Amino acid sequence: MAAPGDVAPPTGPATKLKLVVLDPYGKPVGNASVYVRFYAESGRIMHHETLAELDLKTNNDGSVKVPPVPRGKILIQVIAKGWRTYGKWYDVEKGQQSITIKLAQPPHWY
Repeated sequence: MAAPGDVAPPTGPATKLKLVVLDPYGKPVGNASVYVRFYAESGRIMHHETLAELDLKTNNDGSVKVPPVPRGKILIQVIAKGWRTYGKWYDVEKGQQSITIKLAQPPHWY
């Protein structure tokens, strides 16, 4: 798993993302773990793509700014204590994009 500084900046068109994580009632979820996975060129001779990952945390206002990532398909996963884990693939094609994620209540165990 790479930290924001460990992933090479994209060589092609990139997207700056702002993610906002909310609970089902619209209140921000702070200190949530956010994982952004995307395909990046490995830089090897064969130039095949590898899956890179950024590990981030939301602020108290539920937001996090993602360093530039290559345009195309990205996977966003959110893990927050007391909420159901979220994961979804997105197609990002704009230079800047904002995505709001609403977490669901965890399943009720009897």
